[in-house]
Amino acid sequence: MSNPETILSELPKINVKRLSKTYLIDGKTESILKDIDFFVRPGEFVSIIGASGCGKSTFLHILAGLESPDSGIIEFDGISVDSRLGEVGYMQQKDLLLPWRTVLDNVILGLQIEGVSRKRARIDSLDLIDQFGLLGFENLYPDALSGGMRQRAAFLRTMLLGQTIILLDEPFGALDALTKLNMQKWLMDVCLRMNKTTVLVTHDIDEALLLSDRVYLLTSRPGRNNLILDVGLVRPRDYEMVTGTMFSDLKKQLMEPLWEEIGAS
Repeated sequence: MSNPETILSELPKINVKRLSKTYLIDGKTESILKDIDFFVRPGEFVSIIGASGCGKSTFLHILAGLESPDSGIIEFDGISVDSRLGEVGYMQQKDLLLPWRTVLDNVILGLQIEGVSRKRARIDSLDLIDQFGLLGFENLYPDALSGGMRQRAAFLRTMLLGQTIILLDEPFGALDALTKLNMQKWLMDVCLRMNKTTVLVTHDIDEALLLSDRVYLLTSRPGRNNLILDVGLVRPRDYEMVTGTMFSDLKKQLMEPLWEEIGAS
């Protein structure tokens, strides 16, 4: 979420060239992603939207190193990377908090897996507990938390690992509308403070526009680049922008190709 004037000349933090992926489904090869080009500059927030099944989550799995593409190039900081496991922070829609661990012990789990002592990990996490709105809740168990609080805990666990690239797969998709609005505002504030390079998959066009510097729209399967939209809304952003003319124009640019696909199907 850097100032656009300061990042235009920077090498992309993530650069993907002509990436394709197929799966073997019921004995048949099915194309999921086809010739995807994609880039994110350091500190940017970029969203990916598209119809269900277009390969958005598969693309995140590939960026995270959980899957491999059939073809294409993936570069981090200008260097081609084949093994990406552990190089990025990845938060999925389900918070995956362990019910037998307190909030504090859940958020330090990743650090402990990496070999950090429990004492050291707890000290490190306490510095961020307040920033993530969890102060006073750190000794509770997950079943005592609201959906929004659980997502904050899961996000803190992701951020504590220290990766500069953060992948978010519909982290607010299961939340009610009001909680989702609050979490979007919170995420804008956190990402601005921590200056992470962030990629979000979402079905919510308003969410994508409000949070992002750029939005990638994928076609239906196989997912291809349909539209790459730069979002010129100034930062910091607020919900008054959603009712503005510029926001409406940007939303129209995303909706038109989506409606064309629906009409053609």
